[in-house]
Amino acid sequence: MIFTRLNRFIITLSLNLLVFGNVAYAINNVDVTQVNDYHKSLSATDKAHQAFANTFYAQLANSPAIQAKRFNTIEKLTSAVNKAVTSQNQVSAVALIIRNHFLLSRYYDSAETITLVKLLLDNNHLIAANKLIDEINQQGDDSVTGQLNYLLADFYFQREQWLTVLEYLEGNSTDLPLAQYHHALLMTGVALQKQAKHDLAIKVYEKIPEQASNYTTAQLNLAIANIRQGWWTDGHQIISQLVAKPEIAQQERTLNRLYITLGYSLLNQAYYRNARKAFQRVALDSHYSNQALLGIALTAAHQDDYLGAINASRFLKEKKQDDLPIDEAFLLMPFFYEKTQQRATASLGYSQAAQYYQDKTVRLTTLINAPINLTQSTVQFSPRIHINLADSHIDLQKNYPEYFFNQRQNTLQLLAWQAKSNNSKLASSLTKLAEQYDALTIKMAKSIMQARVAQLTSYLNQSRYGLARLYDNNTVEQ
Repeated sequence: MIFTRLNRFIITLSLNLLVFGNVAYAINNVDVTQVNDYHKSLSATDKAHQAFANTFYAQLANSPAIQAKRFNTIEKLTSAVNKAVTSQNQVSAVALIIRNHFLLSRYYDSAETITLVKLLLDNNHLIAANKLIDEINQQGDDSVTGQLNYLLADFYFQREQWLTVLEYLEGNSTDLPLAQYHHALLMTGVALQKQAKHDLAIKVYEKIPEQASNYTTAQLNLAIANIRQGWWTDGHQIISQLVAKPEIAQQERTLNRLYITLGYSLLNQAYYRNARKAFQRVALDSHYSNQALLGIALTAAHQDDYLGAINASRFLKEKKQDDLPIDEAFLLMPFFYEKTQQRATASLGYSQAAQYYQDKTVRLTTLINAPINLTQSTVQFSPRIHINLADSHIDLQKNYPEYFFNQRQNTLQLLAWQAKSNNSKLASSLTKLAEQYDALTIKMAKSIMQARVAQLTSYLNQSRYGLARLYDNNTVEQ
């Protein structure tokens, strides 16, 4: 049945929604194999950026303007770097660190040194960071080494290199400052969970105390790990306890995410009344409102409340947004009419749905076959990383790691800085790097659109099947 297939499809979508720290990991309906195919390209672009950064900053640090900025204490260097960062001049900040790198080795055990090494990593200057880390590690200070390993683990965590993350965190992390220790536990849990080692991840998440800043994230991941292990009662209890906390009630986005996760898990376990209540608690103006409305439609139908299911579907259909739940509402609504024996209305709904999917497929195919100019259709970072192409909203953050787009922005800053110099060799290399970022960004956008076309084609076929079923059974009202 269409309903059964769609129900299972939506449940799978929701339960794969994971948010870890500041990085959102979601396995949406976009074909995961298409996403993973770009891992090699992502790595190649990242390494090309790191190689260029090494050459670029070595030359910049030797320029007269930077050569004159030599400091004799780590505090003075940090002050100058912070001033540059505050002025949105990351390039100058990194150049100052490279010019005064000897201070980091000299003051290897200072908090400022750790902060400055992190800034190098944040700007993808991995080569210089690794050189400094090797020099500092020769001092044999286990506490400092642990903090540097934590920085490298975070660097590779952003790049979703889970085995490397675990390698850097496999030592004793208890010597880390408390906030870093808790974050190290979270990264370890996520790295294990991403490898489907849910039982090991659970043990790690349970070590993160309630007073930790990332406690809620850890608990949500713990709940999902339990659910995927089949211990859905434990998972539901964890989420129910979270939403009951007064401090969570003040965090609307977190609260809505918890209700969505709980709602679809309850739906999957056939607790329709409780699932519907969870969906109804999601704010109508939230990022999760469309998923909640779709959940209400599905739970209402399971409760034989087809009027409620139709109303929720109609509300979704009337929204002027480019979103998967809205697409699905076009197929669900006539199915609900069919279940209430309103066959003429169902037939009209299937016809409208087929036309809707066909038209949208044509529009997306046109966009896929057309060139994308990223200077006109810019990558936007709020509220999530996305591109708008005509009436299509391409959510890049759902499918690709955030660091890539941040480093693309870093490259744009390098381009702006390079434009002021006369080094044609560096300019040519940097232009090629920027083109490499843009080409991959465009491939990502088109890959997402191609997967969307495949979804719409499936819905189109199901709409036609609905029409054929009505006519074959000779049940269309005359």
